[in-house]
Amino acid sequence: MKANASDLTNTNSNLTAHKTSTDHDSRYYTKAQIDAMLEQMAVMYYVNNNVVIADAKTKQIYQTMNLQTNRLITDANGWVNTYDLTTVKVP
Repeated sequence: MKANASDLTNTNSNLTAHKTSTDHDSRYYTKAQIDAMLEQMAVMYYVNNNVVIADAKTKQIYQTMNLQTNRLITDANGWVNTYDLTTVKVP
């Protein structure tokens, strides 16, 4: 079936009405919003008895916890600290 000008006008009017209706609201995210959320995400993975937390985008490692030694290694802007988790007391 071939569309005529009247069909195209009606389709355009219907799309315009839908865009401005209440069922086309802020529940949907734009690509820019999704990209911004992904930039703030971290990933956690397990390798060689270590739990590693890293930046999802740059893959920079922030924390590594060795499950055998219970040592937590943190890396923040080049400052590396190691913590012995066996001495931490939880209230």
